[in-house]
Amino acid sequence: MSTALRKEDQELPDYRDTLTHKIVQYEVATETMMAYVGHLNTEVMKEQEQPKPNQSKIDALEEQLQIVLNERHAILPDNERLIARAIYVYAPIMKALDRS
Repeated sequence: MSTALRKEDQELPDYRDTLTHKIVQYEVATETMMAYVGHLNTEVMKEQEQPKPNQSKIDALEEQLQIVLNERHAILPDNERLIARAIYVYAPIMKALDRS
């Protein structure tokens, strides 16, 4: 058997350095951000529909909503900081909400 065909002789690139991995991370980040935007919008609307809405809660939710929207509009495939924020901060929040 040729050594060129043996898998143990092949040096594969680190998957984290591949374009596919970067594209997937970007897509996960943007989808997560939009899911979080949807959640925050829903929470604002639910609070506004209360007989006595808590304006402080609405203000806090709208502030967080604006932060995430600004990040979503600013994110680019090479912005590792915003991608990491979406994956490591917002994704666990959305995952926890999905369990409840």
